[in-house]
Amino acid sequence: MSNPALSNNPALNGKTLTADELRRIYDQPAASLQRPGVDQPASPPVAGGAQLPPVVGSDKPMTYENTISKTVMLFIVVLATAAVGWFVPILMIPGALVGLVLGLVNAFKKEPNVALIVGYAAAQGLFLGGISGVMMGTEQLNMLIHNTIYVPGHFHATVVVGTTLSFMALTYFLIPVLFRREMINPGLAKAQPYLFGLSMYFFCLVMMGAGTLGVSRRHWDMAFSGAAQAYEWPGAAYLMMGLVGIAGIAAILGGAIYIYITVGSLLWGKKLDTGAVSAKFTPIPPTAPTIVAQSYGSAGFAAPGTFVMAMVFGHAPIIFPAVLRVAVPYHPAFYLPLLLLHAGLVLRLGGDALGDFTIVRAGGMLGAVALAAFIVGTVSAVVRGLRQRRFAPASSAPSRR
Repeated sequence: MSNPALSNNPALNGKTLTADELRRIYDQPAASLQRPGVDQPASPPVAGGAQLPPVVGSDKPMTYENTISKTVMLFIVVLATAAVGWFVPILMIPGALVGLVLGLVNAFKKEPNVALIVGYAAAQGLFLGGISGVMMGTEQLNMLIHNTIYVPGHFHATVVVGTTLSFMALTYFLIPVLFRREMINPGLAKAQPYLFGLSMYFFCLVMMGAGTLGVSRRHWDMAFSGAAQAYEWPGAAYLMMGLVGIAGIAAILGGAIYIYITVGSLLWGKKLDTGAVSAKFTPIPPTAPTIVAQSYGSAGFAAPGTFVMAMVFGHAPIIFPAVLRVAVPYHPAFYLPLLLLHAGLVLRLGGDALGDFTIVRAGGMLGAVALAAFIVGTVSAVVRGLRQRRFAPASSAPSRR
């Protein structure tokens, strides 16, 4: 029985593409809502009169807004099931098994299946939440690592390694693209993330290992030299703390190389020219928006306007009293427009991810209701403030003497 992953791959089954087929693939748009031979002419014949098979266009092309919305929705699923797994740790076992099966099924399916992908995200969340709950919630382990150097080792793994490496990669991308400078010493620039990342991973690993042995945090001397009752740490604790220092020096070296490369590229890097501007259009046309985006008239991500409105809704109780010189009385109903606005955003993102225009329309209507509630609530609050100032007792008025 042949492996379909190998037999269907032109690079591995010996069926290489001809020059005409490669040219036709190159000339195809990135995504098209038109059907070859129906909405657009079929492929022209090649040498010898042979007709190439039509390339079926996708009715739901991959776009930035779809990718972002689907990623956010799946991340919400992972967080929700992780919370369940945290409180019911036994669910990590079925979560691991189901996640393994669904991961293999999704990997070998020719066409993605939404239900299987969401199921995998849910199973992954159960496993992550369950294993985290067992590790951090077990009383014996918690008593062992509490207030030890294990805690900063964990923080370094999540913050320093993950976040810093991401910003380093973004910097290497922006220097040639945004600042139009050539990277100096590109070989060293390629090796620097590995030096910094691997050093920090080892740094975190041995630091957490020393924490499991009880080495305390927030103290400059782990041996408590000169104490009345000194404690003799095992040799493994001193070994791991020594390895922490070695790995830290290597990570500092990687950070220094990063500073040298970035600052040096900005100051001394060769300035890149914009290149010759061609009058011809690119052979790959812009990606067509989704059907839902065409329906409600927005080809971009639905969130930017929501962000602006959320900032206005959140700061209005502060801005209006300062501008109108009116003491606007506080009321919990001020939060209602924000809740409605974000609920509408969730519906719009979910509808865009599922391709359901009805859900998108409901989210838009909810956003309109949020705007109306904001206007009515703000006007009524300002009116109440004016009335309270008019009918306030004379004794409460400031003295003009």
